Amino acid sequence: MNESLKKKSGFFKTIGNKIANCAIVHGLNTFATYLNRLLKKSVFCKVMTSYDAITDWAKKSKIGSMVDRTNRTGSNIFRKVKFAVASGVEKSVFFNLVHKFGRYMCALPLATFGVLGFTYGLFVLIIYLFRTFAFNLSTSPSNLVVGIVTMAISILPMFAKKSVEDEVHESKILYFLLFTALGIKPNRDYKPNRDPVKQSTAIPYILGIMFAFTSLLFDPLYLILGLLVLSVVVMVCISPEAGITLTFLFLPFMPTMLVAGMIILTFLALLGKWICGKRTLKFHLIDFTVVIFMVSVIFGGFFSVSGTSISKALLSICMIGGYFIVKNLVRSGKLGRKCLNCLAISSFFVAIYGIYGYLTGNTSTVTLDASMFADISGRAISTFGNSNVLGEYLLVTIPITTVLAISTKSNAKRFLTIASLLTNFACLLLTWSRGAWLGLLIGAVIFLLYESKYFLTVGILATPLVAASLAMASGSVVTRILSIFTMADSSSVYRMNIWKSVLNMIENVFGFGIGIGQEAFQTVFPQYAVSGTATIAHSHNLYFQIITEMGLGGIIAFVLFAFVFIQMCCTFASSEFEKNDKMVCVALLVAIIGLLIMGFTDYIWFNYRILLLFWMTCGIASGLITSRKESVDYNFEGSYTPGL
Repeated sequence: MNESLKKKSGFFKTIGNKIANCAIVHGLNTFATYLNRLLKKSVFCKVMTSYDAITDWAKKSKIGSMVDRTNRTGSNIFRKVKFAVASGVEKSVFFNLVHKFGRYMCALPLATFGVLGFTYGLFVLIIYLFRTFAFNLSTSPSNLVVGIVTMAISILPMFAKKSVEDEVHESKILYFLLFTALGIKPNRDYKPNRDPVKQSTAIPYILGIMFAFTSLLFDPLYLILGLLVLSVVVMVCISPEAGITLTFLFLPFMPTMLVAGMIILTFLALLGKWICGKRTLKFHLIDFTVVIFMVSVIFGGFFSVSGTSISKALLSICMIGGYFIVKNLVRSGKLGRKCLNCLAISSFFVAIYGIYGYLTGNTSTVTLDASMFADISGRAISTFGNSNVLGEYLLVTIPITTVLAISTKSNAKRFLTIASLLTNFACLLLTWSRGAWLGLLIGAVIFLLYESKYFLTVGILATPLVAASLAMASGSVVTRILSIFTMADSSSVYRMNIWKSVLNMIENVFGFGIGIGQEAFQTVFPQYAVSGTATIAHSHNLYFQIITEMGLGGIIAFVLFAFVFIQMCCTFASSEFEKNDKMVCVALLVAIIGLLIMGFTDYIWFNYRILLLFWMTCGIASGLITSRKESVDYNFEGSYTPGL
């Protein structure tokens, strides 16, 4: 058997060598090598890999030196203020009470909470049965579900013999979920085998019964949700890193305002840690471009034709601020990978739900030309309610999931990431989003060219085959792809009319813009609309929308950011750091470039969750690159000391 395998491998190796050494392939490889060498020597390459040089120049310039001196003087003064505030908070009565209560709860036996939960569920169930069958009162079925589920969950904890803290640190499942997956930093002062705090055995029963009677006043689901929210708040306050991992994990499933609340909570937790000297805040050249763009957003909020622009601008600032939160928290490769893993896991469930919805008829046909694409029943929307928005989300997750599948060393993790990747691809196909397909195609070419200069050879050889296949093939996918160039469907014509109208409007408003938000756009746009486009909510183009809302200053600020971001990633990718680190950076860059490409065909920030995802993805890349270059302990797991 081994001999036959050796013969087969030798045969394929011989065939491979013959193909590689044939005149055409050899010539193409030589041409690819020549182009690669030419590119490295070109002015374009030098400009795109000069981020470090520009940063050094900026630091040494007069303005940079003045800012550095001001920072040193200000930081010395502010350090004293921080110390005074932190000292005052940690010595306050309120903080000490909260701290002692938290330590007391962690030292309690886990069985106490098991008994409390079981008692609560039992009495909720009893109250439900009495109200329904004894008094014939209408009662929500959620009481029955909450009672049974709470009792079932509480059975195992009832028999635990250790404290809550011991169980969390010693349980492989809980340790993985809290510390490994979510990025919460374990307590460095933890000492195992401590005796749990003793308390009256009657207390959990009494509390369980008292909580159960609240079901007479309101639905018990509210109490469960309240406890869940409180748990999240505590986790994020203890470890702000949990805020960003949870956001990546649940972003597609949360409403916009809840996402905004999570970002604000994480920011406040990070600010508190920074004041107490337990986190650092770094500012780099790339951050300066983000600040300039945020100023443009604020300007567009306060100087607008609509009074709603202020609230829309503040919400946008909140989402863009996610960049600084992620960038300053993701200071290690391990935490960065946890964030990417959370995104990959989340994308798997989003894609599965999108495919399921497509198969069961939960689709969108709003922008589908029924006469041209009669065999397409609809477009997948998943949790986003819009096929293009779903395509934008998958544009980010596919490159990230790809690099996780390539770089992971565990076969089990590789299998899971490949499964997630395949479902992502299938769901993206079912969105029928041509802009997303185009963004993914260009991103894939960039990624493959980075991986190997000889991909150009493969591309040239495969071009005639692909062209012939498209020419001979028929079907919805091919028709959909070709419609990008033929402009034969009504949705493409409609979009062209929108762009013509927007260009007419930009001629008059490009100086300062009309203000942030849909209301401002719909106030002015109808004056310039043609061919029945007066009711649209945005310009279906990211760059037109930025000019429309923020004027010339806004688009210059954003283009500056995009250029510096791409330059920073290209500089890192061409450096001497580890291949896996650079590959992650390229995947993040490809995700952003894919969105920027799709931005030519759609306003990708109309959905605030995608706006946040865009800036958080940029934040991961910026945080990983700057921490790697500053020789921060890239694989530091981290821990926390009880306190702020």
